[in-house]
Amino acid sequence: MRGPHRWRAGSACLVLGLEAEGHDVTTVEGMADGPTLHPIQEAFAVYGAAQCGYCTPSLC
Repeated sequence: MRGPHRWRAGSACLVLGLEAEGHDVTTVEGMADGPTLHPIQEAFAVYGAAQCGYCTPSLC
């Protein structure tokens, strides 16, 4: 994508892979900096933001 990043959150189970073609995709698992959790990952763990397990397998 050119220009400034425009973020759009979505549920991976509701977005077809074809819809993401040509776009950068970042999952919650990819937000960590080594062993240090990203603040969003930390909030998921602290507040029990469990989803179906497909989108957040390492946090359930």
